[in-house]
Amino acid sequence: MSKPKNARVYIIEGKHFYDFLWGDVGEDGSVYLGLTGTGRQTVEQITVGRDFNKGQEDMIFHPYFGPHKVSFHSSGRYTLSNLVEDKADVKYRLVAHGTPLTEIQSPTRMMDVIMPVAQLKLSNKSPADIYIELEGCFENCTHICCTVYCMSESELPTFGEGCVSIIRGSTWESKNAFVSGTKIWAFILHDAVSESTKLDRSLISINGAGTN
Repeated sequence: MSKPKNARVYIIEGKHFYDFLWGDVGEDGSVYLGLTGTGRQTVEQITVGRDFNKGQEDMIFHPYFGPHKVSFHSSGRYTLSNLVEDKADVKYRLVAHGTPLTEIQSPTRMMDVIMPVAQLKLSNKSPADIYIELEGCFENCTHICCTVYCMSESELPTFGEGCVSIIRGSTWESKNAFVSGTKIWAFILHDAVSESTKLDRSLISINGAGTN
């Protein structure tokens, strides 16, 4: 797929067609990802993985509303566009310092979005000329998760090769990707196997250097 401009990520399950994510690529190779749907979805928890700099480990924020946009800047500065509040009621903009995109070669887990199936919104739009389609399997599934990886183009042909599943513990997966410069951004939709599925909530986890 060529460089997208506001490429949309849809989930298809049976005859149903759901809005999910959008993606864009900046002139400098920075990548922007956000939730679509109604544009007013609630994300009850946002966490930052332990691979980031001290002081930002396991940051957990209160719920907030609004369009959710994560900027993966080419320099390694990853920013959530929304202002959110911590437990001390002090407002912060989530900024994490991860691996510069130019330095990423092997598949690197960048972000997870976990959402109850009940929160997915049926799309009222027709697919654009450039879009990314992921197939869901909601039978016996209360939550879905989309795990996003970044890697060099040379890594894509062997990504997940020889594995029963790319995401440890998942029972089904659907994969698709888009290109940003020399990097591939791979989307893996799967049944959520996180402890978070015990609660009826959505969460975003920003990683940047994680593992399966």
